[in-house]
Amino acid sequence: TTVGYLLPVVSVLLGAVALHEQITVLVVIGMVVVLFGVGLTRWQRKPKTEELVTPAGDPTPSVTARNG
Repeated sequence: TTVGYLLPVVSVLLGAVALHEQITVLVVIGMVVVLFGVGLTRWQRKPKTEELVTPAGDPTPSVTARNG
């Protein structure tokens, strides 16, 4: 669904390149807002998991972090 939001951005850029249309400040701000919104929908937080690891023969566990 995010592709539908990117179509106007691409259209404005193609219009500027191919047809020499002017890009105003408001158009640039709108494109930034759209790209920021699409970025927010695609962003995923990497979970931080910690697991307890006890080496063989060692009575005290050590904590290691693993990003998964």
